[in-house]
Amino acid sequence: MKLIRLDLQAFGPFTDTRIVFGEAEDGQDANGLHLIHGPNEAGKSSALRAMTDLRFGIPERSRDNFVHDFKRLRIAGMFVDARRQPVYLVRRKGRGVTLHRPDTKETPLTDAPAATPEQEQQLTGGLTREAFEAMFGLDHLRLREGGNRLLKGEGELGSALFEASAGTRGIASILEALDADAKGLFSPHSRATQAVINEARATLEAQRKVHREALTRPAQWQSLERAHQQALEELTTLETRREEAQRHERDLAALRTVAPLLEELDRLRKELTSLDAIPDLAAEAREERLAAQQARSRAQQDLRDAEAQWQECERRLQAQVIEMPLLAHAASIERLSGRLETVTEARVELHRQQARVEQLDVRLAEQVHRLGSEADVKRLLKNLPSAADRAGLEADLNALAVIGPRLEDRRARLEALEAAEREAQDDALEPEVAASENLAQALHQARALGEMTTDAQALERDQDDLRSQVQQHLIDLGQTNLQAVREIQPLMQAQLDETRDAMDAVDDTLRGLKEEATRLQRDMQEQSRQLEQLTAGGRVVTLDTLREARAWRDALWSRLRQVYVAGEGTPESAINDLDLARPLPESFEAAQVQADHQADQLRENAGQAARIQECQSRLKAMEERHQEIQAQHMQGVREYEALREQWRARLNAQGLPDLSPDALGQWQGRRETLLELTRRLERLERDKSARHEQRRQAVEALRQALTAVGERPAGTDLATLIEQAGAWERQATAAQGRRQEREHHARLRQKDRAALTREIEVMEQEWQARSRSVAAWHDRLGLPVEAVPAAVRARLEELDALEALRVEREDMLAAQARQQSLVRDFQDQVATLADLLGEPPPGSPDDYTGQLQTRLRVARERDHQRAMGLQEQSAAAASRARAREALDIQAGALEALCQAAGVAVEEDLPEIEARADRKRQVRRVLEERQRQLTQASSQSEAELRKRLEGLDVIAIEADQARCQADIERLGQRVAEARRVEERTRRDLEAVDTSDEAAQAREAMESAAACIQGAIRPWMRLRLAHALLQEALKQFRQRSQAPMVASASKYLALMTGGRYTHLEADESQDVPVLKAMRDDGNLIGVDAMSEGTRDQLYLALRLAALELRRASHPGMPLILDDVLMTSDDVRAGLILQALAQFAGAGQVMLFTHHRHLLEVARGAVDAHALRIHELGMERCAG
Repeated sequence: MKLIRLDLQAFGPFTDTRIVFGEAEDGQDANGLHLIHGPNEAGKSSALRAMTDLRFGIPERSRDNFVHDFKRLRIAGMFVDARRQPVYLVRRKGRGVTLHRPDTKETPLTDAPAATPEQEQQLTGGLTREAFEAMFGLDHLRLREGGNRLLKGEGELGSALFEASAGTRGIASILEALDADAKGLFSPHSRATQAVINEARATLEAQRKVHREALTRPAQWQSLERAHQQALEELTTLETRREEAQRHERDLAALRTVAPLLEELDRLRKELTSLDAIPDLAAEAREERLAAQQARSRAQQDLRDAEAQWQECERRLQAQVIEMPLLAHAASIERLSGRLETVTEARVELHRQQARVEQLDVRLAEQVHRLGSEADVKRLLKNLPSAADRAGLEADLNALAVIGPRLEDRRARLEALEAAEREAQDDALEPEVAASENLAQALHQARALGEMTTDAQALERDQDDLRSQVQQHLIDLGQTNLQAVREIQPLMQAQLDETRDAMDAVDDTLRGLKEEATRLQRDMQEQSRQLEQLTAGGRVVTLDTLREARAWRDALWSRLRQVYVAGEGTPESAINDLDLARPLPESFEAAQVQADHQADQLRENAGQAARIQECQSRLKAMEERHQEIQAQHMQGVREYEALREQWRARLNAQGLPDLSPDALGQWQGRRETLLELTRRLERLERDKSARHEQRRQAVEALRQALTAVGERPAGTDLATLIEQAGAWERQATAAQGRRQEREHHARLRQKDRAALTREIEVMEQEWQARSRSVAAWHDRLGLPVEAVPAAVRARLEELDALEALRVEREDMLAAQARQQSLVRDFQDQVATLADLLGEPPPGSPDDYTGQLQTRLRVARERDHQRAMGLQEQSAAAASRARAREALDIQAGALEALCQAAGVAVEEDLPEIEARADRKRQVRRVLEERQRQLTQASSQSEAELRKRLEGLDVIAIEADQARCQADIERLGQRVAEARRVEERTRRDLEAVDTSDEAAQAREAMESAAACIQGAIRPWMRLRLAHALLQEALKQFRQRSQAPMVASASKYLALMTGGRYTHLEADESQDVPVLKAMRDDGNLIGVDAMSEGTRDQLYLALRLAALELRRASHPGMPLILDDVLMTSDDVRAGLILQALAQFAGAGQVMLFTHHRHLLEVARGAVDAHALRIHELGMERCAG
C-alpha cells in the first residue's frame, strides 16, 4: 500500500500531528522525493520508527512512551490499496488484533472493525519487519558498511548484486564462515587431525586395536579366582563370630544399666505407699490459694476507695450554681455574637461609601462640563454603540491602524524597487564570455592525468618491487629462465591429492602391518612363556597325547588280533614291523595301561590341559598370521616402489622437479605466484606506456584548446598549461556568474514589484471600505465629519469613562442602603433577646452582646462540671458494687480449696499442699524410671529381675570385659581377612581384561556416535555453501545485465558524469564490478574513494529496488541521514538521483540538517520534491 498521509495521534513526542504526502485520493501526487526535516529533539527518530510500526505493529517494549502511556499509543495512516481505493488504518499498542479501520478519527477503536487479512498483506507486502528494514530502509551506518563490504569483497559481482538486492550483509563472510565450520567438522586431507570427524575416526581405529588385544584372557585367572573365594569365605565367617560377640556384649551392658533402675523403683514404690492417705490436689492448688487471698485483699481496698470517692462527688455537686435562662437561649446569643463583627464592619463601610459617593458626584460634574451641556451628554450616552456594533467599530479602527503604516511601507518599497531598476538599466552590461566546451573537456582530462603524477611514481616503485620479487621467486624455484617456468605443465590439485592419498594409503598399510607384526611377536613370546610355565613340572597329558596313546594301543590290538586270532603272520614279524622291545601281548598291555593312565591324568588336570592346548593353538595361529604379514609387507613395498616410479615418470613428462606431492604442491603454488607477479609486471608496463601517451595527447589537446579561445600556450609542461587553462576558466566562470546574478536580481525585482502592486491595491480598497464604515458613527458620537479614527476612539473612551462613573455611583448607593438595613436589624434582635431574658433594653447593643457571650461561656463551663461530677459519682458507685462482688467470689474460692484438702480453716492448707506436691513428684519420678527401664531393655521387668537373680555388678562387669577382649581380637582377624580378600580381588581384577575391553568398546561406540552426530551438520554446511554459491551464480546471471545498466545510470547521476557506466570484468576467476571513468579508465572498487564507494552501493540498492518494484507495489524507500557526510555538490547530485528513482514511487529522506533543504530546492524540480517540517504540520483534531 502507498502511504498518502501519516497521522501521529499519540506516539513519541507527537500529539495529533499530521504529515501529508499527497492530496489526491488515488495517491498519484504522493509519489516523488519527500524530504522530512526536524531539528534535534523534534522527534525525527520517533517519526522514522512510526513508519515501520504502523505497518508491522508497535513493539512490546517501545521507546516511544515517554509522553503518552503505553495503552494510549496510536498511529494512523491513509493508504491507497491495490484497487486504488483510499483505506484509513489505525495501529494501537497492545496484543492480539491491533490494526483497525475506523470510519473517522472520532470512531472508538473498540467499535471499529479489524483490518482484513488482504489489507494486512498489502500493508506489509508479505514481508517481516526485519526483511522490510533490510530491503526498503537505509541509514548512514548501513550505507557506509555497504561501501566497506564492496571494498573487502574487491568488487566480487555476485556478492555485490545479491547484497544490494536483498539488503543483506557480508555474503562473502558467510561463505567463508560456512567453509570454515565445515572444515572444523571434516577435512578430506588425509593428514588433517584437528577436525571432529577426522579425530573421531582416528580414535575409532586406535580403540578397535585395543579392543582386539584385550580379548585374550590369561591362564592364571582360575587359581586367583579360587584364592579370592577362599578369602571371602574366611572373612564372612569371622564377621559372623564378631557380630555374635558384639550382641552378647550389648546384652551385658543392658543388664549393667537396668540394675540400679530396679533398686530405684523399689524405693519409690515404698514411699508412694506411705503417702496414700494424702488427697490428690491439683498441681496449681497453692497458686490458686495465694491468688484468691491476694484478690480478696485488693477487693477490700477497692471498696474503701470507692466509698470515699462517692462522698467527695456528692459534696462538689451541692456547691454548683448555674444560670439556666442563658443556656435556654444559647443559640440566639451565639447567633448575635457571630453577627457582631459583621455589624461593626458595616458601620465602618457606611462612612466609607458616603465619602465615595461624594467623590463620584464631583467627578461626574467635571466630566459633564468637559463634554458640554447635560442634555447633550444624555444624548451621547443614549447613542453609545451596542456590544455587536462596538465589536465591528473596534475591528474597523484596528484595521485602519494596521493598514495605514503597512500601506505607507509598501509604497516606499515600490518606489525603492523602481529606483533600483532604473539604476540597473543605466549600468553598462558586462560583455558575455563564451566558454569553450573543448577547453573544459581538455582541461578535465588534463587534470585527471595531472592527478596521476603521484600514481605514476608509485607505479614505478611497484615495477621495481615486482622485478625483485620475480627474481627472488626464480631463485626459490631453482630456475633461471622465466620462459622455461611458463612452459612447465603443472599437475592438478586432484592429481596431487590422488598420488599423495595412494602413497599414504600404502604407507599406512605398511606401518599397520609392522605394528601388527610387533604385537604378534610380543604375543608369541608371552604364549611361549605361558606354555613353558604350564609344562615346567614334566610331561603333561593333553588331548593330543591322549589321542596318540590310544591310536598306538588300537594299532597293537589290531595286529594282535591278526596274529593270534586270525592267524595272519607271526609274532616275530609283528615285533619287527612295529619295532617293539617286548613281545606283542606285553607291548599291547603296556600301551593299554599307558592310554588309561593318560586318560586318568587328563581328567584330573583337565583345566591345565585345556590351557596348554589353547596356548599351542594360539602359537600356531600367530605363526601363520606372522607369515601372512611378511608376505603382505613385501607386496606393499613393491606397490610403494611402483607408485614412486610412476610418479617420477609423470614428473619427467610434465617437466616438473622430483618432489613429493606435498612439496610439489607448494612448488606449483610458488610458480603460480611467480606467474601472477609476471602478469602484474606486464600490466604495469602497459599502463605506464598508455599513461605516457595519454599525457602527450592531453598536452596537445590543451594547447589547441587554448589557441582556439585566443590564449597563447605557455610552453609544453602539462602543469603549466593546466594552471593557464584553469585561470582562463575561472575568469569565464566569474563573468558568467555576474551576468547570471544580475539576471536573477532583475527577476526578483520584477516579482517583488508585481507583488507590491497587488498588495497596495488590496490595502487601498480595504482602507476605503473601513473608512466609510467608521464615518457613519461621527454624527452619533458628536464628532465632525472630518474626524480621524483616533478622535473616534478617544470619544468612545470618554463616553465609556462617564458611563462607568454613573454605574459606580448607583452601585455605591445600593450598597449603602444594604449596610443600613443590616445595622437596624441587629439592634432589633438584641432588644428582643433582652426582653426574653427578663432584662431591661440595653443602651449599647454591641457591649450587651459581648457581656451575654461571656456569661453564656461561664454557665456552660459550670454545667459541664456538674455533668462530669455526676459521671464520676456513678463510676464510684459501680466500683463499690464490683468490689463487694469480688469479695464474695474469692471467699467462695477459698472455701472450695479447704473442702478439696479436707481441712476446716484455710491456715491448714499450706501443709496439705506441700505433702500432696511430694506425692505428685514421687509418682512422676516413678513413671520416669519405668520409661528409662523400657528404653534400656526390650525385656519386661519380671524377665530382667529373673536374669539378675544371683548376679551382682562385679560379675557382670567381668563378663563384659571378656566379651570386649574377644571382640577386639576378632576385629583384628577380620581386618587381616579383609586385606587378604582385597589383595586377591585386586590380583584377579588385574588379570581380568574384560573391563579394558569394555572400555575400549565404549570408546569405539562413542567415536562412532561422534562421527554420526557430526556428519549431518557437515553435510548441511556443505550443502548450504553450495546452495548459496549457486544462488549467487544464478542471481548474477539473471540480474547482472539489467541491474548493472540501471546502477550505471544512477551512479552517473550521483557523480555528475565522472563515472559513465559500470562493467562486469570476467577476466579473473570470479567476475568483479568495475566503473568506467570519463577519461576512459576502468577502475576497481579498491581504487575508489570512500564517498564514491558509498554512492556505488546506493546506486546498486536503487537499481535492485527498481527491478523488484513490481513485486512490492507502494512500498516506500526510507532513508535516514544518508547525506550527513556528503558536501553540498555531492548531496545535490544524490538528491537528483533519488528524485528520478521516486518518479514511480516514494522516497522518504529523514534528516536534521537544515541546509539540505536549500540544496534540495536548488537541485530537484519543484514538482518532484516535497519538504515536510516536523513540528509545523499539526492538525487540530
